[in-house]
Amino acid sequence: MRTIKSIIVAAAFLPFLASALAQTQVPDVEKITQEWKCKFCPFEGEQGFHGEVEAGAGYVSDDSFKFGEYTGLTEKGGYFVGNAYLRYRGEEAKYWNIEADNIGLESRYLNVEGGKQGKYKLSLEYNEIPHFIDDTSQTPFLGVGGTVLTLPPSWVPAPSTSGFTDLANSLRPVDIETKRKKLGVGASVIPRKHWAFTTKYTRETKEGLESIGGAIGANFATAKATILPNPVDYITHQVDLITSYATSRHQTKFGYYGSFFENDNRFLTWQNPFVDPSDPTNSGSLSQPPENEFHQLYFSGGYQVSPKNRITTHFAIGRMLQDDQFLPYTVNPSLQPPSPTGPLFPLPRSSADARVNTYAANVALLSSINDKLRLTGRYTYEELENETPRAAYDYVIADTAVVSSANAPSNLPYSFKKQTLELSGNYLLLKRATLLAGLDYENYERTFQAVADSDEYAIWAKLTLQPSDKVDLALKLSRADRNGDSYELVPQTSPPQNPLMRKFNMADRERDQGDLYATFLVTEKLTIGFSTDYAKDDYNDTKVGLIKSKDVGYTLDLTLVPREDISIYGFYTRETIESKQRGASAFIAPAGNPEPNWFAEIEDEYDTVGVGFKWSNVAKKKLDFSVDYTYADATGKISVEPGTAYPDLSAKIRTTKFNLDYHAKENMTVRLSYIYEKYDEKDWAIDGVAPDTIPQVLSLGQLAPSYSVYVVSASVRYRF
Repeated sequence: MRTIKSIIVAAAFLPFLASALAQTQVPDVEKITQEWKCKFCPFEGEQGFHGEVEAGAGYVSDDSFKFGEYTGLTEKGGYFVGNAYLRYRGEEAKYWNIEADNIGLESRYLNVEGGKQGKYKLSLEYNEIPHFIDDTSQTPFLGVGGTVLTLPPSWVPAPSTSGFTDLANSLRPVDIETKRKKLGVGASVIPRKHWAFTTKYTRETKEGLESIGGAIGANFATAKATILPNPVDYITHQVDLITSYATSRHQTKFGYYGSFFENDNRFLTWQNPFVDPSDPTNSGSLSQPPENEFHQLYFSGGYQVSPKNRITTHFAIGRMLQDDQFLPYTVNPSLQPPSPTGPLFPLPRSSADARVNTYAANVALLSSINDKLRLTGRYTYEELENETPRAAYDYVIADTAVVSSANAPSNLPYSFKKQTLELSGNYLLLKRATLLAGLDYENYERTFQAVADSDEYAIWAKLTLQPSDKVDLALKLSRADRNGDSYELVPQTSPPQNPLMRKFNMADRERDQGDLYATFLVTEKLTIGFSTDYAKDDYNDTKVGLIKSKDVGYTLDLTLVPREDISIYGFYTRETIESKQRGASAFIAPAGNPEPNWFAEIEDEYDTVGVGFKWSNVAKKKLDFSVDYTYADATGKISVEPGTAYPDLSAKIRTTKFNLDYHAKENMTVRLSYIYEKYDEKDWAIDGVAPDTIPQVLSLGQLAPSYSVYVVSASVRYRF
């Protein structure tokens, strides 16, 4: 897809923008930059280059993908420590800022920004984001990294993994990892007072390997699955064009946003390890994410009607497009459905020719009635109009069984309309007490969904109190009730859904929430804080599906400053998330008992403890010392009745950080850093599961991560 045919909608982030615009004034930038002086920046008043650079070396004690999952510190050995922040101030308000972080790591970042204040700005941004997923995987396939995976010539197929006599000799390690690289350039210009033009282009790539499951077989009883290393080679282009106009009372913004996704891999094909190469179902194929485009034009604005009244608006319209060519029904030509007029039944279309229009509107009014009362009203409209053509598609089940054209399903171009109305007020009850309250309404209209229309009403109130200078309290309570039309199964869905099942995002629901926050200044040196939150959902009309969920959390924290140069902190957080659901395993369409015959309860518990100590200006103000310790424990419990008991899932992490800064000179600091981290995870889904443990699944044999790693580093920071 390379052709721009139309335009698409922006997301509704206007409330945040409007809030900022409400405070916006248009200053004389040149005058301000001449008069402004940073009292805390010793070099700010001087022209030329100034900044801070850090250079040093570090050492990682052991290999671990999990430890360096997003940083790149995955291998034992040394690495370079490098960071820099540079700034240039020249005549006529010309400036440059350069920031570079983690130069020696695979999570490096660079940002360059400069120009002439009040006239123009240029920017360059580059960052890398690695994701090291697993380094314990093994696969017998050849061609890893490409789109065609083949088995070695010595491979011995068998109906079960226990018969793979050549598996041990064929396994070879494969690292499951990806890396994103993002490069962005931008420019802004202010040609005259009140006007600004901004443009930005970003190119992001994602490359590497992820795991994906591929199955071959006509049904659950005969299907054989293989976990495959799936190549990733994505490119995403993003374009922003913005024109802004602002005065003290009026602000507007016109913008275009475009996103263009490219994928160099259209499919992944693999040989079936369970059958003889001469079998017609010897190969399977999976499609990859299709290339697509996203376009949007939008307008947002704000107007100060009077000193106490302000209106903000946001409108957007646009289009999403996707017309990648379809792949064949199957890579096994002998299995393609027969045609009355020929040997093969053709696809009904060459591509989906997908077209989705989106529309959005947001209007808000903020009014200060008097010094005590402020009211806000906001209306939001969102629509997704799916114009993708419908067609009946014959298909082959998992490259094995042909579906008769008489039962061929058609695609369902899902669309929806969503309207939201929010009314809220802020009233100053007393000098130290404020009451906030609101009423929210949401309406959904859907096509090709089980619930065509649903309404949700929510009412909430929040009370903030400051009984004294040493106590701050806040309490918020809310109640929401969602009700929809009668639940009607979508007839085109195949296989048919259990008539008693309710999808939790559309089912009737009652929701209760509460939050409490309190801070106590016990003494001038000791502060204690406490917060708790509670959320409960009840799906009282659901027989099969999610019926209840509850989320409860609380945090206790304290800060102690016994001396000006010493600070101590500690906190404890606990959160529990529970859900209950019913299922019906006996229902098999078109016949079968739809009544529930099993019950499941899931409970996740999270406990986190942290303590820290910092001592500054030790030894004649030459040393700064800090130490932090964090312990986190997560446990997942699954109970199914009747059924087999599942072992608990668990993950524990302990992290200790130590920093020592020695101020050798006024502008030079030597830092010693030490980090120790221990991690243990138990996951019954993969623990002890070798590639051939499951008879009908050839897996990658991944292991749950566990490590004990320390990192030491020494660096010098120099300011100039």
